[in-house]
Amino acid sequence: MRKILFMTVSVLLSGACGSAVGTAEEHPGAIEVTGIVQVLEQGSRSETVILEETLTGDRYSLVGDGSRELTRMYGMIITVTAIPTDEGWTVRPEYPKLLVLDWSQQSGDEGRDSRDY
Repeated sequence: MRKILFMTVSVLLSGACGSAVGTAEEHPGAIEVTGIVQVLEQGSRSETVILEETLTGDRYSLVGDGSRELTRMYGMIITVTAIPTDEGWTVRPEYPKLLVLDWSQQSGDEGRDSRDY
């Protein structure tokens, strides 16, 4: 019974910060990027989540199941733990793709309008 309770609490806590598919320790090639979440083609089959790095302005297409969760974080600053990949689809193929492993929210609504892209 204790084991079930522990597992339930662990799942709930991991969901509070983001998608806990894995961590940098479990994936040696993982990187962390902090930036503003943008959503292109929102609500369509072509919906694409973009992360604009706050320090450099570099833009990345976020892919994988973890990226779907980030559509609700539009305009917010987050930090993602991700693996560079060639897999996945994006409306901006010129942006490097990152497979989202985990993420955490850094701040509120400092984002810009997706029409900037």
